Amino acid sequence: MRKRSMTILAAAALAASLTVGGCGSKSPEAGGKFGGEKDLTLAPSTEAETEAETEPELDEETMDLIKYNVYIELNNDILEVLNNIDYYFVVVGDGEEFALLPDTGLTYGYRIVGLNTETLDMALELADMEPSYGDMDAMVKEMADPLRKLMESFSEISRMHGAYADNQYAKPKELHPVILEAAMEFGPIAYDYYDAVTVFANERAEQFREELKGEGHMIQYYASNNIDLTRKIINVIEEQGVWDENITDMDLTEVRPLYDELAASVEEFNTVCADNDQLIKESLSNSKPFDLLFDKQLQAIEWMIQQVESGKPIEDVSLEPLGSISHVINTMNECVDRYNSVFGD
Repeated sequence: MRKRSMTILAAAALAASLTVGGCGSKSPEAGGKFGGEKDLTLAPSTEAETEAETEPELDEETMDLIKYNVYIELNNDILEVLNNIDYYFVVVGDGEEFALLPDTGLTYGYRIVGLNTETLDMALELADMEPSYGDMDAMVKEMADPLRKLMESFSEISRMHGAYADNQYAKPKELHPVILEAAMEFGPIAYDYYDAVTVFANERAEQFREELKGEGHMIQYYASNNIDLTRKIINVIEEQGVWDENITDMDLTEVRPLYDELAASVEEFNTVCADNDQLIKESLSNSKPFDLLFDKQLQAIEWMIQQVESGKPIEDVSLEPLGSISHVINTMNECVDRYNSVFGD
């Protein structure tokens, strides 16, 4: 369905205890990302009303940060759904009637990940709240229905395991038209949302890095800078219309200087991580909070450059091997996940 170098985004730092005042909060039973959906209802009671009246309203800056982080997390969920769509149609035909494709060697549900709608529910609430995010608010509301159908359908598939063939594929036959229709409606909006959020996030990240540098938070500064430089390399490649299938067509003219800049930034990152005073300043107890992931990222790009220089095409792009653009993106996504884990709370 897609052939784009779409990558997950880093959230801004946000205290874990913050909730969106006035629109409910996650119930204790809701669990984490893979727990139940968020409960937005409260039983009417004097105690509940009193608590709501005394709960301080969040200021505009905090609300903006909450909305930004939720929209970033929604974007990352959207990328998981787009991956699910890709993997689904590797195994299943795109006709109106459900049919497994012949000779794939893959089983129904191959690499499909289940996601709940907790972040989508939160984003829908925030879309009608200040501050306004303009077109992004409208896109959240427009894609909510097909996105929810896809999330729920893929979650069902991920739970089937070997039972998908029961009753002559009754459940897959039921889900297929839902997935097909929702995917066609969701895809164009998802790409527009990704583009809008990426531009917005890049602007925010640049501003945020300047604040980090001013506050002397150099570990987080260089971590963010490493991710930004890697994203710039990926953007250069995408603008050339190059993917793993035609990787030897890549022009390295703009890639090399960005790689050199990234190498210098990773070296600075490793240096500041070795400074105990700096670790204490940024409340980090581990001298290797990224477990050399940025070195791994640098190596992935180096292998990609070597692949291009060799003039040899990638034999099986579906394997996402070392030297592929896919491997660079997968490694970058690992770095972003770790960034959100280390600094996102």
